[in-house]
Amino acid sequence: MAAQIVVGVRYRLSANPVLDTAGTRLGSVVEWADVTDQLVAESGKLASGCPHQDRARWLRHQS
Repeated sequence: MAAQIVVGVRYRLSANPVLDTAGTRLGSVVEWADVTDQLVAESGKLASGCPHQDRARWLRHQS
């Protein structure tokens, strides 16, 4: 499962079950990855002068 949330910056969340060797679910693991800079760079705005300190404001306007 994956999701993306915005809290000033953008995070990609990945959640997966943790299973033992018998397949019994022991719990879950969640990875939070800050993908703000990656999204800014992929949009091409970083090269055209989107200041780093304004990245969150810029991303809010992209949604």
